[in-house]
Parts: sequence; structure tokens; C-alpha cells
Amino acid sequence: MNVYLKLASSAVVALALVGCAAPGFFSLGGTIPTEDTTKVGKKYKANFGGYFDACNLNRTYGHVTYHDKYATSVPVRLEGHVVDAAQCVDFGLNAEVGCTKCQGWVDDATRATGLDLDFPEQGSLGYAKIRYRSQDQKNNPGNGTAYLCVADFGEGANADDSDYLLIKVTSGPYDGYLNSGEVQGNINEEACVW
Repeated sequence: MNVYLKLASSAVVALALVGCAAPGFFSLGGTIPTEDTTKVGKKYKANFGGYFDACNLNRTYGHVTYHDKYATSVPVRLEGHVVDAAQCVDFGLNAEVGCTKCQGWVDDATRATGLDLDFPEQGSLGYAKIRYRSQDQKNNPGNGTAYLCVADFGEGANADDSDYLLIKVTSGPYDGYLNSGEVQGNINEEACVW
């Protein structure tokens, strides 16, 4: 058996064992429209940046910041460390819980906005769970948990569609915040270097 066939067989076995979680590295930066849909225009944007690394499925890491000063209830200013992440490649019976959550949230959000995205077939979908700290400790103190779902649809003129980001906060001072949209900027999924 040649070396390439052995490596391919090992990769298939590894993917079968982990369900939808696959190694992946995502870098992200840019804007999406603010969560408050009554505010329209170029200046009404939420900003984000960071990365998450799930190349070693036993140890994920990364750092993310996210600001939406035009949010409906209170301005959202958070930053945090990634505690779980994956590149989502299979949404079948063995799917990883975070990837399944992302699939549902993205489907709901795109249906609500009329955005026609087909996950995961068109792009590389990534998931990250973040333990965040509010960057506004005076008015909104505390820590919490947030989830990012991102899609890389390619680069520049070769892109199939605009990149996409969804953020859902499930605890802490910004609990209940949900925003998603097409990215002005870039989501970039990169191959792991072994």
C-alpha cells in the first residue's frame, strides 16, 4: 500500500470516529450588519475579529472580539477565549453537538432574513464556543458563553458567495443576543499544518 493511500485511509477513519468535527483553522475579521434591523446604512455595523484553531481535536484555542454598539437592548462589547471548536463536515447521526447547533441556528437565521445559503455544501463551516468577558465592566459587568458559526465561501473573485457569520450569546451580561449576516471582510478557513 503506498504512503498516500495509507494517509487517506487514516484520515477517513479519523473523521468517522469524530462525526462532524474535523481539524481546521479559521481566521476572521470584518463587519456584519447590526442586530438592530431598524438601523440601516453603512455606519450601522457590528465589528469582529479573531481566530480559532481546532487542528488538534483534543486541544482547541483561539481568541475572538465582537462589538455591536447599535444593538437593540444594550451595546455588545465582548472578548473571549475559544474553549471548543471544529470544522463541520457532516450533519448526520454522528454530528458533533456544536456543529448541529450551528446548523439549526444558521438555518433559522437565513430563513428569517430570506438569505439563500446552503450549508454545508457550498462553504467551509466552522463552529467555536467562547468563554467571554464583557469589555464594558462599568455598565454590563460579567462573563458568559457565546457561540460563533462561520462560513468561508472562498476568496475574492473565486468566491461562491459572501462569507457568513452568526453569533449567539447563551449566558452572561449579553444573554439572548443573536446576530448574523454576510461578512464585509473575510472568514478564512485554512488547512492544518501537521
